[in-house]
Amino acid sequence: MTAQIEARALVRFSARLAAFETPSLYCVGFQNLMILDVLRSSAPRVFGVVALVALAGCGDSGPAAPTPPATTSIVQVAPSPQASVTMVADLIEIEFSPDDDLLLRSRWRITLSETGGVRAKINFVRQDIFNRDFDQFERREFGFVALAERCGTSFVPANGEWVCDVRFDFNSTNFQGILVITVGLVDDNDHPITLMFTVPLFAA
Repeated sequence: MTAQIEARALVRFSARLAAFETPSLYCVGFQNLMILDVLRSSAPRVFGVVALVALAGCGDSGPAAPTPPATTSIVQVAPSPQASVTMVADLIEIEFSPDDDLLLRSRWRITLSETGGVRAKINFVRQDIFNRDFDQFERREFGFVALAERCGTSFVPANGEWVCDVRFDFNSTNFQGILVITVGLVDDNDHPITLMFTVPLFAA
């Protein structure tokens, strides 16, 4: 009878111990206590209680402090200033070309004005000829180097002007269409700029 009372007392003590959690003993690896019948003998039966507790790596400093929430920093970068360029293209005349391989020559006075305070590089000045159905007949173009040779510079200064007479030789004559002047630029802050000017080429 005494052995049975002691066994029941050990079981109750083990159950209490399994449920006992304090900040100084608690850790993630804590396992349930297991009651094992581990001792048997010819004497009056005695029950032993063995508590297996996985406490490896646990300290007595209490639960870990919560991880602070991550913070996000927003850095705003002001956009770089952009050149503001306008174009005026005056068709001075269309005449016969002195080139034996070409028939006609158009002569333009092109004025580019910059008012945004940023210098702009002229990549090309182009002339396209289309018929009235917008089929392209011819294209002539001067690039950066050719414009520098013909006009003295290929840059529109900040808050300044670029003026140059540009001549295009071409062969298209027998159609009613339009002539388009296109100027392609990029400013010192790498902003591309495209300007276009369109005029009727021949009357009906």
